[in-house]
Amino acid sequence: MNKLFLIFLFTISATAQIKGVVKDSITKEPIAYVSIFTDEKHAFQTEQNGSFTIDVKQNSKLTFHVFGYESITVHASNNLEVFLKPKETEIEEIQVIGKKNSIQKEIDIYESSGFRYHNYHQGYAILIKNDSSTKPCTFLSKIKFHTYSNINNSKLKMYVLNALPTSTIGEIKIFGDSIITVKKGHNGNEIDVSKFNIQIPQEGIFLCFENLLIDENKYYYQTTGRMSTGEKRTIKQMKYETEISVVPSDKFIVFNKRLESWEKAQKIMLDNPKSYENLLMRKYHNKYLTPSIKLTLTN
Repeated sequence: MNKLFLIFLFTISATAQIKGVVKDSITKEPIAYVSIFTDEKHAFQTEQNGSFTIDVKQNSKLTFHVFGYESITVHASNNLEVFLKPKETEIEEIQVIGKKNSIQKEIDIYESSGFRYHNYHQGYAILIKNDSSTKPCTFLSKIKFHTYSNINNSKLKMYVLNALPTSTIGEIKIFGDSIITVKKGHNGNEIDVSKFNIQIPQEGIFLCFENLLIDENKYYYQTTGRMSTGEKRTIKQMKYETEISVVPSDKFIVFNKRLESWEKAQKIMLDNPKSYENLLMRKYHNKYLTPSIKLTLTN
């Protein structure tokens, strides 16, 4: 009797733990929260002291990216010391004027409960325009936003980028980075930025919130479900906290952070928004997912 032997060949991609540090090429000082991207489109970030420890495939390429510096791509190897070169950016002369603070206006789409839609992006950016709805209040005074976190003292980054005439994101940081520590659970976070004199230029600004992909933000949890075979299985998972609470709105142009780039958000479109099944979700139909925020502007 002839026997048929089937030989299966598996290609195993070996992985290795890579350690290193990212520094400024001029000052030699460590750079915190630098984004690291692999060939497999995995994302990481350096810690506050510029160090990183990641698991990647052998011979993988790593790209290091952070605003204000030129990106660089290197081959993965242990004990990496990566130096980033600061970008030379020409900015127009800014006339500094004294604020009167006699008038205030609010941009308010803040909610503290009833969140039913979750879209876990690494970051959100909202265009704040300098138009008739804000004038004469062109200075950013207070920022309030809502978060939810499963762990205590998770951290996120907030900063302000310039807006281009095309209503897209520029690369000039008008303000940043502000590292915000968030408590566990549902929280309203209010930041007073009045002392920084952040003025909204003619093209507007992008207010940006970005999750930090660092060890202290990791949250481990388990989910249980049934496989197609009927087998019940529990899977261990990990995600980075914190979550920016989002509300439906069409008042803002919103961008989402995906790996190293910002992409314009798409509206949520439900197949049958008037159906009973979509009773609780219909408010999101034909709207953008926008962070729950309340901004105070002054003159």
